[in-house]
Amino acid sequence: MVENTYAKGKVRQKVLKHLGTEKQAKDYALRHDLKIPKAEKKKIVWKRAWARKYSVQKLEAAAQVFVSCFKKNIGVSITDVLVTTEGTNKAFYADLNHWNGIGKKLLELCKKDGAWKKIYEKTIKYSKQYAGLGRRIAKTNLRALSNRELASVYKEFFNVHSGEFEYYLWLPFFFFFFVFKELRKRLEGEFGGEAQEVLLVVASPSKINAITRESIALMELAIKVKEENLSEQSINELLQKHAENFCWLAVYDFDEEPWKVEHFGERLKTLCYKNTKELKQEILETEKQYLHNHEEFEKVLKKIKDPTLKNLALTGHAFAYLKDARDDYRREGNYLAEPLFAETARRAGLTQKEAIQLTSREIINFLRTGHVDRARVRERLNGFTVTMQCSRLHVYSGEEAKQKAEEQLQRTSSEKRGVVKGIPGALGTARGPACIIRHKLLLHKVKPGDILISNTTMPDYVPAMKKAKAVVTDEGGITCHAAIVCRELKIPCVVGTQTATKEFEDGDLVEVDAEHGIVKKINVPKKKTRNTMKELAKRSFKASKTAGELCKEAEEDFW
Repeated sequence: MVENTYAKGKVRQKVLKHLGTEKQAKDYALRHDLKIPKAEKKKIVWKRAWARKYSVQKLEAAAQVFVSCFKKNIGVSITDVLVTTEGTNKAFYADLNHWNGIGKKLLELCKKDGAWKKIYEKTIKYSKQYAGLGRRIAKTNLRALSNRELASVYKEFFNVHSGEFEYYLWLPFFFFFFVFKELRKRLEGEFGGEAQEVLLVVASPSKINAITRESIALMELAIKVKEENLSEQSINELLQKHAENFCWLAVYDFDEEPWKVEHFGERLKTLCYKNTKELKQEILETEKQYLHNHEEFEKVLKKIKDPTLKNLALTGHAFAYLKDARDDYRREGNYLAEPLFAETARRAGLTQKEAIQLTSREIINFLRTGHVDRARVRERLNGFTVTMQCSRLHVYSGEEAKQKAEEQLQRTSSEKRGVVKGIPGALGTARGPACIIRHKLLLHKVKPGDILISNTTMPDYVPAMKKAKAVVTDEGGITCHAAIVCRELKIPCVVGTQTATKEFEDGDLVEVDAEHGIVKKINVPKKKTRNTMKELAKRSFKASKTAGELCKEAEEDFW
């Protein structure tokens, strides 16, 4: 019965368009074809990929790339995607079977000669295309365009945003989950006890990323201020130029505020307290570090005999740089594209934060018909659930969003164990109070000596990371931002723990063993209170208590 229903139904043709094999198509049909009895349908096993404070616009682009670009580039795709609200973040889930299928294909690809070079070149190519389109949008007089013309600009932007650029944006995530394991296993076979050190060499970038370039540029500005005794006007002009070059570093979504001149001015004041010799030395050491990374990696390559391992190492080292490089282009492109959403919001009678909660279809429909459901869009600001099944996107809000998430994930409360395991990002050990950061707006909580525990880290996190004794993240691998920065800061780091932000609470005393990738809560026994006789006298006692009983109680409380 199932075979006949599947063969005759429209599901097969529709699904085969997006999936690579008959088996995957049949598997999808068994889960989703309403003609098939519920008892015979398979339940999806969800893989939690990451959590971010993203809008519907960003999440739709990420979901869309699984349906189209992965099929086009490696022959398999993910047809089932789920996004749910978790606190201030949106957690992104994908069908585990399809996720694993993509990972295996990527692993096969990375084993081939020259594959890493093609990935590198195309990542840079499409990243530049995204930022370049943003520049074009920023220079366009959007107010002068008709609704139809604005819709045309938006369609071009969304196609680039959800196309090849987004595909290469995703590849490092699969590298962490699949290629990394194979790389480590082969390194252990060839290098034995030195494998961990070799792995960190592979994962250390040889090229400087934008956040480091900005840091160097600001130190150079501080040196110029001190050596040339510049006037306040000259300093302000130089700061303005610096802000124009780097303000976009803080922009991860289309409604976020770029760094302002005041942000750079405060940091410049702090740098000016250092002497010029110290600043020059810091710049020199930073630049030397990247040169050292390159030289050490070249030495490792010469020692590798296995050609497959060499290809994996080259891929890993490329991703160590690309992980941040493609993110640099993304943030710059996001910043430059903000006027497009600001203008759409103005015409729709929405705020910019509300406008980016619209789907691509809703934006185009509004620009063509003038209709938009403002109440529903505003409801999404309080949380939403997104599902994508076979290229069809649905956004749920309110109580319906909560019900959809519970239905799909079938969540059950789990008891905290007080320990998590992850990937060593930077070696060392540390102990201190946990400080849980689920979004950059909470970074002010971090105090010197804290263990910073977060979903992930971004350039905005660096000042807080400098205060921390160690950093722990739910996501990432050896080439992620947290791991690279912590190696530069020489503080322990454990990444890819999956659940650290849920396992620990603010103030928990935790121990980070980055040598073995273990983070655990230290249970400190409660000390007995040493009550004085005066404090005991304030208590309310029954009249039957004698002086002897009072003395005995006081003695017990004291000890």
